[in-house]
Amino acid sequence: MSSEKDVVDDVIKASDAIAGLIKVAGKSPEAKVSANNIGRAAVTITAAINNALLPLAAVNFAFDKAKRYFEERFPGDFVEKTESIPKERLVEPDPSIAGPALQGLAFNHASEDLRKMYLNLLSASIDCDRANGAHPAFADVLRQTTPFEAQIVSQILEEAYTPIARVVLAGEELDDSGRPIHVIPVKNHLLDIVDSETGECSPDPRIELMVDNYCRLGLITVSYENKISDDKQYEWAYSHPVYAELHERGQGQGRLVSNDGKHVFRVGLQFGLLRMTVFGNLFSVAVGIRENPVHTNEL
Repeated sequence: MSSEKDVVDDVIKASDAIAGLIKVAGKSPEAKVSANNIGRAAVTITAAINNALLPLAAVNFAFDKAKRYFEERFPGDFVEKTESIPKERLVEPDPSIAGPALQGLAFNHASEDLRKMYLNLLSASIDCDRANGAHPAFADVLRQTTPFEAQIVSQILEEAYTPIARVVLAGEELDDSGRPIHVIPVKNHLLDIVDSETGECSPDPRIELMVDNYCRLGLITVSYENKISDDKQYEWAYSHPVYAELHERGQGQGRLVSNDGKHVFRVGLQFGLLRMTVFGNLFSVAVGIRENPVHTNEL
């Protein structure tokens, strides 16, 4: 098995091979920004990947599939993502971006959404107009993104602010301001993400995990101390399956009694705010979720 140093060296070799090819393509008098030109580069890059990068996948059960992808599909994918880049904008990619992006493709090429994101990141790294907006950490974010998350991440990175809610149990005892003294969160991070089969908000538990994951990675922040001023943007939450089921369990009135009969709780919703960070904003552009950064507006 390759040592850690060998692995790093292999990634650098593959990245340097791309850098050299892009440099030649940009400076050659015969070079034209066309599918033909970029296609030839893609074939050569594929050979470099086979020789230098794919040994990383030798320990992976999907090695053969990854090799076939780079041999058969990668040239066409690379053409599609780069053929519109003008010759004068081609630059050498940062190896710390291109290397992990290629490695990510080796392991995630079967996921259409992840594959497109890796290819968009690779394309951004060779375009001088976009290269400064590509960060090495973006490849690491993709590495920690599941195919399920890749399918729906665009829905939480569409706007600077997204309404989010959580289900709570509120005690009937009130403080001097009329607010419940005891509020217990029972289900976090409800989002207006529609299940394509039911047409209703998806109760998939992976959504809650995705939100926590993207908070951890710095793409978003979530607060239940702040909310969007227009409560109409939260109307979907009242029909969310998670809330509706728990509310119905409370005798159809959202009223739950503790086992000892001493405490009564009301099933309620607490509205919050999912905010996209600057890091998340630039990430969404680099991986092709949006064309341009979104501007933050006042709530």
